[in-house]
Amino acid sequence: MEFPIRPALARAVPTLPTGPGWHFEIKLDGHRMILRRTDDGVICYSRTGRTVTSHWMDLAVPAMVLPPGTVLDGEAHPDHGQDALAARPYTERRTALVDVLAHVGPPLQPVLATDDRDTALQWYETLQPQGVEGVVAKPSGSAYPFGGRTVWCVDCTIW
Repeated sequence: MEFPIRPALARAVPTLPTGPGWHFEIKLDGHRMILRRTDDGVICYSRTGRTVTSHWMDLAVPAMVLPPGTVLDGEAHPDHGQDALAARPYTERRTALVDVLAHVGPPLQPVLATDDRDTALQWYETLQPQGVEGVVAKPSGSAYPFGGRTVWCVDCTIW
């Protein structure tokens, strides 16, 4: 993997997808960041590839407990939602993310996730005052689309 990576992007669509095989995560309002644990430390990149580690030391320091080679993609803000990067299907990436962050704790933590569309719609309709700006929808078998422009749904991402 070449760094800095190009994170997945999105485009607007009118509604959340229906049918089997979709997984949903809340989308927090914040600064997009890629966090990379190297053998020697932690490097944080902005969406454009600029090194921003010094701006996010509150994330870089706790990330030192992550295994070298770990790469996280997420929104950095007071709730610090994160999403693991890998060339594996979403369900495997999500499991790996939960496992790798299990012993880290806040501020590095996975965002809420569900495979129930009604729950995702309820999150979208009720959690905006807590900083949730949308819902991310991902097919269970999808690989991470490095640099690709994927589908959004009026504040909801689909990839």
